[in-house]
Amino acid sequence: MQLEQEAKFTEACNAINNISSEAKSQLTHSVLRIYAIGIEKRHLKTLYHHNEISEAVYRRLQGKLQLQLEAVEMGNLTSDVSLHVDEKDIFEHMATRLRKLYKRDSEIERVSTQYMYYRAQVILSRKVIKELATFDQEYANHIFTSEAYRHTIDLYENFKAQSQKKMDAVSIAYPQISASLSEELASRRVEKIEELVLHELFEKELINQKLYITIRNELTGKH
Repeated sequence: MQLEQEAKFTEACNAINNISSEAKSQLTHSVLRIYAIGIEKRHLKTLYHHNEISEAVYRRLQGKLQLQLEAVEMGNLTSDVSLHVDEKDIFEHMATRLRKLYKRDSEIERVSTQYMYYRAQVILSRKVIKELATFDQEYANHIFTSEAYRHTIDLYENFKAQSQKKMDAVSIAYPQISASLSEELASRRVEKIEELVLHELFEKELINQKLYITIRNELTGKH
């Protein structure tokens, strides 16, 4: 998926050089936003795979990113997606309302969902900023307008700041729940890092299969 995204990105960049300055400004804004959303989608899957977000949070953020992508592709570069209604989710909304009629979410579930949601957005925004910052500046200035590049960075800085502010508000309002969840999520991340490092050592044949299985079982038991 990442290779396909990068191929499309390169193709779009090449096309940019053959258009007028005014059209280039608009197009580079769109290309950078689409690329940034692609980064978010990729890391969102990683968060879900690492069990750092629930399925409900994953689906909510995936839907939000899809709305943003569709809006940008139609030429709407506003960062406010609350004005858009996703008709594909209408039955999900109905199902949610019906579930709430029979069983209200517990406070722990509700707060945990909010915390994971805002935390995920902080992480996704940070990933976008970090990846865009790795662009070769000379190459980036040749392909993009400096205004579009700076605008996209600033946009995600704002996304990150707003999400961090909301996450901090949840932490202040529900300190025990948030602290417990934060510790648990950090533990899950460490566990995944350990698994990845172990797998890499095995793939590079730095440890044999028997040792790999032994260490993996120890890690599993530890967590």
